[in-house]
Amino acid sequence: MSDPFWSIVQCSPVWAPVYKTDIKRLESVQRRFTKKLDGLNHMSYEHRLNTLCAEPLELRRLKLDITMMYKISRCIVAIDDSFFSFTINSQTRGKLKVFKPQCANNARAFSFSCRRVNCWNSLPDSVRCAPSLYSFKSLLTDCDFTTFLDFN
Repeated sequence: MSDPFWSIVQCSPVWAPVYKTDIKRLESVQRRFTKKLDGLNHMSYEHRLNTLCAEPLELRRLKLDITMMYKISRCIVAIDDSFFSFTINSQTRGKLKVFKPQCANNARAFSFSCRRVNCWNSLPDSVRCAPSLYSFKSLLTDCDFTTFLDFN
């Protein structure tokens, strides 16, 4: 039987908060929990996360979304071909960039197929074109996503 925690964590492409108040409220759950751990209550949230080798929930959701985009681009996940429009090879824009469609409403703009396109396209070609999922994930740890996070 699979672990229900991982089922929940991997659902971020389906649902993720978009409003700053919701992101902050969700992050506060991890903030409170880590503060209750023995020996960590006097530390700042960032220091507690470093001590626990953990990341903010917002960053984890972003990385899970980007990883799902990689899986879709490599056909690791079976999904409709029209979900993303990838450029295969472009001299000026880079490899495996995603075309960002115009969105007439927030429901579309904050959907998985639109909300992480800028972040994906900002990744270096070496990351987007990594030969395996394992190497992609390891290269992803070196990327700076601070411009794409609402709360640091």
